[in-house]
Amino acid sequence: MKRTLLVLVLAGLLVPGVADAKKRQRERNPDRDKPQHERALSMEQGTWQLGGSGTISFSKVGDTTDFWLALSPDAGYFVSDRFEILGQVDLAYNEEATWGAGAGVRYHIDLKPSWVYVGALGIISGVEHAPTDIQLQGGLLYPLARNVGLDLGLRADVWLPEQGDAYYTGAIGYLGVQAYWR
Repeated sequence: MKRTLLVLVLAGLLVPGVADAKKRQRERNPDRDKPQHERALSMEQGTWQLGGSGTISFSKVGDTTDFWLALSPDAGYFVSDRFEILGQVDLAYNEEATWGAGAGVRYHIDLKPSWVYVGALGIISGVEHAPTDIQLQGGLLYPLARNVGLDLGLRADVWLPEQGDAYYTGAIGYLGVQAYWR
């Protein structure tokens, strides 16, 4: 009888403690009750984004072969839900280093758990007499972790030289990484 009474008293002391521990755990994790897509890659107003890409490209025109190494870090801020303003720096190397800086916008579409985006950037080169670049962007952000996404997309550039005709380039298979935080 004493043993049964002791077990009941201990159970009476432990059960409220276990319930309180579960309640504290829920309070520490406010995202627990959100749908999965809301837990990864927030595209809400006030969210910051930092990311970029690195690319290696080859081109051959006639007898001339070019090799390019480029890094393009970017940063953005969501001024409203799904609508981001961003800046980008382009660093490239092909026998000599070149750079450019630009600003633009992106709009994100929720595909749960991934996101699709479309956007445009205007980029001015730091090299004298280099053409202005209008870059059209589209892509898929696939969540790798709560605040990190793999950026798979396309880039199309319209080059507007000071003299001569405009010309176009495109990057199929663009690959980058983006991080988001509030």
